Amino acid sequence: MTSLAVIAGVSVGWILAGTAAAALPVIAHLLARRGGRAVLFPAVWFVMQAAAEYARRRRLRDRLLLALRLLAILLLAVAFDRPTWSARPVPPDEKDGRDVVIILDASASMSRTHLGRSIWETACGEARQIISELDPSRDRAGVVFATTTSRTALPRLTGNFDALTRAVDDAEVTLEHADLSAAIALAASTPGDDSIESAERARRIVLVSDRSRGQWHDVAPPSGVDVTLRLIGPERTTPNLAIVDATVSPSRPVVGQAAIFSARIVNYGEAPRSPTITCAVEGRADQQRTASISADGATTVSFPVTFSQPGQYAATLSLVDERTTYDDVAAVVADARSSRRIAIITDAQSGDPESGLYYLLTALDPGERATWSPTLLPPRDLSTELLATFDAAVIINAGMLDAPSLDALHGAIAVGLGVLWIIDSNPAHVAMGTFEAIDPRSIALPVVLGDAGFQRLTSRDAARLSRGSFDAPALRLLEGGAGESVLETAALRVSPASVSDTGFELIGFDSGGPFLAWSRFGDGRIATMHADVAPASCSLVKSPLFPVLLHEIAAFVAPGEHHRTSSLVGEPILVRSREGITLQPPVTDGETRQVAVLPGIAGAPPRIQDEPAKAPGILRYFDADGQPVAVAAANIDERETDTRVLSADEIAARFQSPSLAGAGDAAASVLGTRPIELWPWLIVGVLGLLLIESLVANRRRISSESEDDA
Repeated sequence: MTSLAVIAGVSVGWILAGTAAAALPVIAHLLARRGGRAVLFPAVWFVMQAAAEYARRRRLRDRLLLALRLLAILLLAVAFDRPTWSARPVPPDEKDGRDVVIILDASASMSRTHLGRSIWETACGEARQIISELDPSRDRAGVVFATTTSRTALPRLTGNFDALTRAVDDAEVTLEHADLSAAIALAASTPGDDSIESAERARRIVLVSDRSRGQWHDVAPPSGVDVTLRLIGPERTTPNLAIVDATVSPSRPVVGQAAIFSARIVNYGEAPRSPTITCAVEGRADQQRTASISADGATTVSFPVTFSQPGQYAATLSLVDERTTYDDVAAVVADARSSRRIAIITDAQSGDPESGLYYLLTALDPGERATWSPTLLPPRDLSTELLATFDAAVIINAGMLDAPSLDALHGAIAVGLGVLWIIDSNPAHVAMGTFEAIDPRSIALPVVLGDAGFQRLTSRDAARLSRGSFDAPALRLLEGGAGESVLETAALRVSPASVSDTGFELIGFDSGGPFLAWSRFGDGRIATMHADVAPASCSLVKSPLFPVLLHEIAAFVAPGEHHRTSSLVGEPILVRSREGITLQPPVTDGETRQVAVLPGIAGAPPRIQDEPAKAPGILRYFDADGQPVAVAAANIDERETDTRVLSADEIAARFQSPSLAGAGDAAASVLGTRPIELWPWLIVGVLGLLLIESLVANRRRISSESEDDA
């Protein structure tokens, strides 16, 4: 494969401007020309001969000075256009031509400015240059715009390069994160031109992107794809402050209880920073904090807020950074409620006073000001979507859950649901063992179940509780005498187990093994209670401390600070409507665009489904009566805030993973071209020309003085 040296980025406008500027010294030169005076007496003929010789030498110097000045002006005009030089690999000349697909990274980082021009404008210039080098009679080309969901400029490759160039001119950069792997796959699979035989044509993919670290850490293109990287933008890290991971804990706070709005502030820079962060709830800037962040460090800032009325409250956390601004604000929505929803997964009847379910419901819903609002769910009705509408769940008197129910439970816990699983029978003991076998690699159960199975004990051998970790967050209210009262519990039906490597024991049996344990499970938490809590089998349920223990465990496993309540720019929006209202369709975004309304499940409010947000911020939805029905938040993907850069070699090394067989053996073959900015060299050339011009002009002045003296 040969290489072709190419200078790109020179526009006609700057050439014309340079030509116009170059006309100025020409005009000055013509005006400065002086004609000789006629001398009529013979005595001065020898003077005329000497003057003619001097005039010839002066004309040569004047023309040289004029040429130096013209060339300096033209080079300066070209330097302002920031041209680049590159050695581009040229594939073997094939009689059938070749297919070229250009991927333009249209992510948020490309909207930044570099050398007075947006990186996106530079990328589009690269695309236009590549298209201009193709032969429309033989070659075919296409363009893919890389975003969260990449798209092609035209449905298939084309030889109509004018239409392709217009598509590039009309395209706009987004504030989304670019999935470069998906963009490469789309470029590799874009249909060719039906008018020509393209089965054996060479296809090259040219990826134009910046060097931001966040773009490249998860790139995994398909194997056997010929990809050339065209890297543009800053080669050094641009200092930046960014707000990421805006959360509210709990995401569905109860009226009268504090909710904590938090955000992580990241400093991408080599100097410490002390920004002031403002928290504004529904547009009212109530609180401010000043954070001290070390170089290339991060810190979390939190703001407590208490709501007096149910509703959806939008909050923004912001800072002031004069550099990159699209990541200086993060939004989050708190869905304040009069109570929190908890699913009770059971096959038992709630009215049986001899069952553990009866006492559990009584403990969760003691009166009008109950924190939790329980809903009974038969195990056969479970789905991941249904469970996602609840804050927490308790499994009690459910027996042996079938495979679909266990799969639904597994999926819901993995994405944030908190579960208390009361192992109160041998079928429940077996069900948990089956649950563990769904995906052993992702399971993080707090216990390892005993092989003996569920056990029945006599009153003489009743299992009693030992001192627990009452200083743990889940049991902090049971410190002191309250905890000692819990230890008087006796259990006759127990599920023997041992604490796993990922679990934490909260309360244990005096004979060994956990009575209550918990662990993290994906984004959720799972707690296990290893005894039948029916009053005939466990004395704990009749204790006044049982409601306290149950409320603390439910609050502990419910989604907290890791539960994301906002969408990312470029992702579809799905948000629940406010509680206690009746929607009057159609629902709009406050203007004229209608959005979809999905019915609520198991008493949950309806959900609003909308297309992806184009920018970070707050989105509000209204029904036909103008009633506000939902609030949503959209934020920048954290990867787009990382302004640290990777070198070309680092990117090439990541690009050439083992799955990239056939993409080349050396970094240079993958990078193809590494454009060199020519404007610094042009400026050096201008300075050199001006130095030479100064020396020639000074020599002329000295020579003129000598002639005058003679």
